[in-house]
Amino acid sequence: MGLFKKKKGTKDYSAERLFKDAVKEINELYDDVRSDYSEVESVMEDFSKFIEEMKSRLDTKDAEKLEDFSIRFKKMATCAKNTVRDLRDVSRNHKKRLAEIKRERE
Repeated sequence: MGLFKKKKGTKDYSAERLFKDAVKEINELYDDVRSDYSEVESVMEDFSKFIEEMKSRLDTKDAEKLEDFSIRFKKMATCAKNTVRDLRDVSRNHKKRLAEIKRERE
């Protein structure tokens, strides 16, 4: 009859394994997103400089369109920056939770 009894700690072990897997995946995603963002981070500064140069060459209507595009592009850059930050926070929180699970098992 001992075959059908649940082993003590099985639940904790599976939770720990799940958190380890989640932390690993989140860290991989974070590294990918962070490296992609670091490659394009300076683009916004270059684009802003380009817009300033182009404004004097364009008529008012086209300069306004370019400025509008710049504002939308800045929002996208902010969104990307926030995504990197939030993914880092998720990674930290999962690492903390994994450490708590390990301490509870001991």
